Formats: sequence, C-alpha cells, structure tokens
Amino acid sequence: MAIDFSKYDKMVDLEGLKTDVKEAMENGGEFKDAPHGTYEVQIEKLELGMSKSDKPMIKIWYKILEGDYKNNKIFHNQLVDTGQKIHIAKQLLDSFSEDEKPIEFETYQQYAEDIDELKKYIDDNKLEYSLEYSKNKNGYDTFKILEVFEG
Repeated sequence: MAIDFSKYDKMVDLEGLKTDVKEAMENGGEFKDAPHGTYEVQIEKLELGMSKSDKPMIKIWYKILEGDYKNNKIFHNQLVDTGQKIHIAKQLLDSFSEDEKPIEFETYQQYAEDIDELKKYIDDNKLEYSLEYSKNKNGYDTFKILEVFEG
C-alpha cells in the first residue's frame, strides 16, 4: 500500500528544504556536536510544541555564530507541564529580552502566543546572545543567557 505524501508536501517549505539539503552536501553533511561552553548564538527556532509523549514542550534551536562550531545548532527542549518546569522556562524566556514584557503563564494557548510574539521581537530586533551551555550536578544540560546583543 502506497503512502500519499502530497498532504505533507503542502505543509513543508520545499524550496527551503532543498536549499538546506544542498548546503548540507556542500558542508560535508555532518556537524560535530558542540561541547559544553560559551557560544555567541542566535535563536533560530522558539516555539511551544508537544513532546513525543504528548506533553507541552518549549523547543529552542540556537545557531552558533562563531568559532569551530559555527553554524552548528544546540537543541534545547524543555517540558512545561509542571509549575517548577514553567518557572525554569520563564527565567530563560525572560532573559531573551530586557525590553519585551515578561512571559506569564495563564493558559497554554496564551503561553504559545506570547512565545510566538517573543520570537517575532527577537527576529525584528536581530538579537544575538552569549549562551552558557553546561551541565548541572544531575547531568542535565543547562542553558543560561549571559548577554544580549543587537545584531
């Protein structure tokens, strides 16, 4: 039985995907994982989505702008299904901009809309960041914005 992928074709930016494939081929198609450290980054993706286990999750893609790992991405996925996790996410989201209103949680719909507005603000102002990417005592990756730059 054949699968009809035409529905998926309509959901994806095919030209952008073709460009990404071409760039990957030209760059050898492989990226080394960036080790923990401090990087100058821009936020390529910031959204509230769902995890594989169908729980609300903030998804962030940081693109490294300089150094040996230039153009590599650091992926940050943060579940936001408990008060403690929402608090941790709030601290990070608020550090993305000193000028934008703080992100408050009322409902998941409102939270998603506020995160989308924050991403638009970041893009409109061409913000870049000094990101400290490290590991806590329990072995979990941590992400801290040290400084905000206007690009």
